[in-house]
Parts: sequence; C-alpha cells; structure tokens
Amino acid sequence: MVEKPQSSILPMSAAEFRARLRELGRTQVGFAQEIGSSHRSVNRWSSEGPPPEVAYLLDLLATLELHVGAPPAAMAREALDHPVRVELDRLLAWATTLGRRTETLDDVRTWLAEVADR
Repeated sequence: MVEKPQSSILPMSAAEFRARLRELGRTQVGFAQEIGSSHRSVNRWSSEGPPPEVAYLLDLLATLELHVGAPPAAMAREALDHPVRVELDRLLAWATTLGRRTETLDDVRTWLAEVADR
C-alpha cells in the first residue's frame, strides 16, 4: 500500500481565512473571481477553512503584497509587526501540536541571536 505524502502546509482555519482576505483587501466574490473559483467554494472556505493549496496561495499573496511597491527602508515597523506575529503564532501552534514547543522557541531564540550578531 502506498502512503499519501503528508502536506507541509499548515492548515488555515475559517477565521484565519477571513482575516487573511481582509488583510489583503479582498472580498469573497473578488477572491473567487481572481482565482477562477466559484463564490460558493470561497463561501464554504470562510465557514470551514480553505484547502491547503488555497492557504498557501493566501500566504504567498500576503508575502508578495507586503514587499511589492515599497522599498524595505520605506516600510514602517508596524507594517511588519502584524504579519510576523501571525506567522510566528502559526509556527508555535504547529510546533505545540507536534510536542516541540520548547525546541521551537529555543530555535527561534538562537536564530534571533545569530541575526543580531550580523
């Protein structure tokens, strides 16, 4: 029997999906048109959570829109705080479900120390 490969994409809840659409300034209807999906599907995702590939697409859009059109020096610290905190919270939640919360926090601390030394 062949095992189905596990997805490395973190699941996104319905609330996170709705919040991400708001962050990106998109409506459900507009997002459905943008990705070539039905409004009914997007409406279902807003109540049940999107499939992993749509969660990945939203993360990608958020990352690209964060940087497109503004040089890094022009970006205010507050503009970065929210997306960074959201991503760190998602990472910590994932690590917690895997029973690796402490190790993940240690890894983040180590990484921050290394970055600060550069």
